[in-house]
Amino acid sequence: MHGNVSFDAVVADEDTTAFFLIDNSGLIFSATQRYSNSILVISYYWPALILSFFSIIGVIGNLLVCLAIATERRLQNRTNWFLFSLAFADMLVSGLVIPLAVVKEFTGFWILGPVLCDLWIFLDVCSCTSSIMHIVVISIDRYLAINDPLNTRTRQQKCKIHILIILVWLIAILLSSPMIVLGAINPYNIFIDGQCLINNQFFVIYGSVVSFVIPLIIVIIMYTLTVRRLKEQIRQCQTQLAQEQLARAASLVAKPFLRRHIPTRDAAVAAQVNAAQWTPIAALASRRMHLRANQTSLELSEESADNTSLQQQKQPTLLQQQQQQ
Repeated sequence: MHGNVSFDAVVADEDTTAFFLIDNSGLIFSATQRYSNSILVISYYWPALILSFFSIIGVIGNLLVCLAIATERRLQNRTNWFLFSLAFADMLVSGLVIPLAVVKEFTGFWILGPVLCDLWIFLDVCSCTSSIMHIVVISIDRYLAINDPLNTRTRQQKCKIHILIILVWLIAILLSSPMIVLGAINPYNIFIDGQCLINNQFFVIYGSVVSFVIPLIIVIIMYTLTVRRLKEQIRQCQTQLAQEQLARAASLVAKPFLRRHIPTRDAAVAAQVNAAQWTPIAALASRRMHLRANQTSLELSEESADNTSLQQQKQPTLLQQQQQQ
């Protein structure tokens, strides 16, 4: 008997079957041997298998998310940087917390001692709290982006994003730090009878309220306000669209009436516009016509003067001829 592990065995000769049963609340191991050939059949504890599967999938998936955001510049915006930090926190859970939980489930007790138990619980609480805090920050950021879109560019600065991410991690570490203190003061708070678990009722209530209840309330409030704001914007868009449709319908109805009763005024307005446009040209043309008329009148007056002088010259000659005759 070791902890809660029990060993039962049934042994026979070579021609019979040797059956070994190891029941440790996490593993059932049976071996069958006949003659010199042995067949090993292992049946694992299903929670350990499920946790192992989720651990592998979680590490691979979150690692791909981090690599995609880190290498692709088009993905490096405010929301995706929060997702990067969230994926890193989830990768810590999948890569460090869950594997140790698999070992604990597989063996049925904690085999790494109280110090690592304290660190494991702290890492579990810190990474989970950080993940929840990132969800809270993302919900607040979505509400601000919808409610105040004009200042979105100001909030998109990398320096502010990095400071906010660091602040989220510091809050998570601060909220999880009492676990280290409780484990250092009295190992009985986290380690009892070979089991690594929180054995302090105060911290159970504290961790549940601070790391789960309050963030959940904030997320619910933020998404409620976001949905309400989206509904208001949809209502405003529908009202504006209805007004545009009403104005279009009114213009279609009033167009025949406008064609009947407004042509005279339109013609007067068009005449005024045309007159204003053509006034300089008309003035120039009239001036040119006036100059041409003056020139023509001068030419005519000169011709008439010449004709008069010729007639006056011809008259004396005619008188002289008549006198001679």
